[in-house]
Amino acid sequence: MGGLNAKTQYKWGIKNIIMAKNYRNGKPNRRARRYRVIKIRRFILAVIVIALIALLAIFGVKHLLANNTGYNSENGFIKYSDSLFKSIDGDMELYEPTKVQEYGEPMSFATNLPTTGYEDIDKAVADKWASDKKNFEEDNQTVAQGNQVALVAGYEASGTPYDAEGLAIHTFHYEKIDKEESLSEEVDCYNIATKTGGELTLSQMFYGDYESVFKEEAETFLTENYKDNLTEDYTSKIDTAIDNFILTEAGVRFFWNSGTVVTADQGAIAMTIPYGKFDGVIRDDIGKRIIDPSKPMIALTYDDGPSVDDSTDRILNVLEEYDAVATFFELGERVDEEGDRGAKLLQRELQLGCEVGSHSYSHPNLYELSTDGVENEAQKSIDAITNATGQPPTVMRPPYGNGSDEIAQIFGLPSVNWNIDTLDWQSRNADAVVDVVQGSGNLDGCIVLMHSIYSSSAEATERLVPWLQEQGYQFVTVSELLQYKYGHTPIENKHYGYYFDQPDGESDGE
Repeated sequence: MGGLNAKTQYKWGIKNIIMAKNYRNGKPNRRARRYRVIKIRRFILAVIVIALIALLAIFGVKHLLANNTGYNSENGFIKYSDSLFKSIDGDMELYEPTKVQEYGEPMSFATNLPTTGYEDIDKAVADKWASDKKNFEEDNQTVAQGNQVALVAGYEASGTPYDAEGLAIHTFHYEKIDKEESLSEEVDCYNIATKTGGELTLSQMFYGDYESVFKEEAETFLTENYKDNLTEDYTSKIDTAIDNFILTEAGVRFFWNSGTVVTADQGAIAMTIPYGKFDGVIRDDIGKRIIDPSKPMIALTYDDGPSVDDSTDRILNVLEEYDAVATFFELGERVDEEGDRGAKLLQRELQLGCEVGSHSYSHPNLYELSTDGVENEAQKSIDAITNATGQPPTVMRPPYGNGSDEIAQIFGLPSVNWNIDTLDWQSRNADAVVDVVQGSGNLDGCIVLMHSIYSSSAEATERLVPWLQEQGYQFVTVSELLQYKYGHTPIENKHYGYYFDQPDGESDGE
């Protein structure tokens, strides 16, 4: 090493010492080799541990609950309910939460629910919890001491690129009966128009075939992420999430309740579809339309369409001209008969911000049908509208107004009649129709019945819309009227009948 400087000589010396330790008499040092193997094994073990931790983080606490012991004391319940709150993916910082944990034997309750600042939404969430708690108490009143049942509710929330916010309430049902544990999770969704504080309806968010986008993405998502956990009948349950979604910053987040498409131990699962996937079917003005509850409003409704002539088109032309909306209760049979033309009319209704509802398939008196007959009318009409527009109807009106809570339940839609009947089907005279409406006094909060299949009704609409606008009325859909005028978030399976203006959405007993 004569030609090397001192620093370089030092490095070579260290290297020779190491080589001497690794080799003895020209042979590999077995102790050093074992040491290296041990180091490698430790490194691999560390990698495995880190991977397991990451896996637990991905699947969340809730996916382990099926193999977890619940709680055995008040402190245990507090920790257990806290773990359920933490298992909910998503933002909790948008609103101020209030946590309440009530331990009992055998029944316990816990909530971590938000105050959104939107009166109608906060009331809807509170009412839902009160109803769930009451039903839970009734269902479990015979549970014996020594067993455990609990109802726990938490939430996730999100801002959006629109004038809207998304809120999802997660409700857990836990029970330990005779040492057998089970846990189920359900999700209820609210999409809030921030300018009005009301809940957005489906037609206020989408105007086209969002269902096809959902189905295509859902199949891929489930098979790629839950291949080993899919239920046997998962394909028939995919649609259970199609209208159970919230808007988020990243896209539309759909929820399946536990045990529907994947095994119950996975909890409720969520899929977010980016907004870009919905180009052409999602509105770019979500939440921008303002409905002022302090100002008079009216809901124009049209039954029996779409028309075979230009009557429906004429009605839509005047609505578009005056930036007005209405609700169209369509007959599934007419939708099918009109084919592409009928589909385009319904699509245009949605594009203008109108609401599309079911009026049955063939217009029978539903009172005279068997349960199977009503089910057939409901399913065929819903299928016809969904196939034509890419989204299901959001409300229904029974033919002749002959509805009930039982019929609404079969349709799975809020059922609403009217309180001003123009008798346009009888008079077939535009003057007579106009006289009925203009002679009805204060129209604030009224639902007006007309039919979109008569040219006389189209003519009456052409005269009534500008007149009503001059009188200061806001044009709203049926669902918007229930919500903004009467404070009812339309409830599925409920017949509001002719008395939709009653407190708490009481039906008229039909």
